[in-house]
Amino acid sequence: MEYRRLKPLDVIRFAAPHTWAASVMPALFGGALALRVMGGQAAFPGNEGGFPAPNAGTFLTWALCLAAAVLMQCAVNTLNDYRDFIGGTDTRENSDDPADAVLVYNNIAPRSARTLGLCFLLAAGCFGLCALALSAWNHSNPEMRFGHAAAPLLIGVCGAAVIGLYSFGPKPLASLPLGEFFSGTVMGLGIAAGVFSVLTQTVSGAVFVLAVPFAFGIGLIMMTNNICDIERDSASGRRTLPVLLGRKRARSVYGVLALLWYLPIFGLTGIFAASFQAGERYSVSFNGAQFVMMLEIVFLIVCLVTVIRLLLLPLTPETRARGMKSITRANVILGFAYTFDVVSAMGLYSG
Repeated sequence: MEYRRLKPLDVIRFAAPHTWAASVMPALFGGALALRVMGGQAAFPGNEGGFPAPNAGTFLTWALCLAAAVLMQCAVNTLNDYRDFIGGTDTRENSDDPADAVLVYNNIAPRSARTLGLCFLLAAGCFGLCALALSAWNHSNPEMRFGHAAAPLLIGVCGAAVIGLYSFGPKPLASLPLGEFFSGTVMGLGIAAGVFSVLTQTVSGAVFVLAVPFAFGIGLIMMTNNICDIERDSASGRRTLPVLLGRKRARSVYGVLALLWYLPIFGLTGIFAASFQAGERYSVSFNGAQFVMMLEIVFLIVCLVTVIRLLLLPLTPETRARGMKSITRANVILGFAYTFDVVSAMGLYSG
């Protein structure tokens, strides 16, 4: 077969911008959390002595971190398409969505896709190293400029390793029951903690704990895809978690994870409402606290409706495209609401 050359539009198709919520939201959370604690007087686990104050370099570093996170996801998307095409999982008979099977519908040489994926990964590494270098140069204590780089560098290396294991090898992670766990952990926890570590020049286990809801949301993106593809994955020999559980039990696990994803937003809103009713003092005016309370209630309701709509999706091959749009939209909505709740709570109770 004669393949055509890769075009700029193909690069965008492989990058799949409609999926970027999985990398953008944890990066925004890590950055927002870092900006909330930087220069503040309140102690945060991992640096009870305080953080350096943010400046223009901080925002540029955040932008570089965001670019690195997105490029890593572009690498995952591209290499995943390559693996599915080479492995025979994606064919015209079982892939009716051109956006999900770029190689199948666009007659592009598979090795071009593989090279593009590796280029995305290399570019992500370059942006990540630039962020580390800028953060080090921006460090308030010259003697400590490079001492903080080990943790985010280790997170980045682990992320790159998981990308390789996810798409390559005799048993790629994407074809095993571990796919949801690794995608949620690396992207949900790793990106948020990595961005926070680069910006604050501090490692804090509390960030990993706070970022757990993002791990649920990103894991559910993959689980949505895998539940819809149970028949196709089973036929191609892939042993994903939904294939092992079966559609009925997989839907039950899906529902539990969706509720666990929503629970922190409900809990934060409930805690703030209880303290508001108890008349606690905040670092903002009463009207400001009242406005935040109103916004949190609105977000709580919107998120609840979003989760209910997810639970009502049939998640079949025929509704796959709608399911993926819904879970991606849910990651944006719940991710933004949770970030707002956490950052607001830290702002209200500090000072």
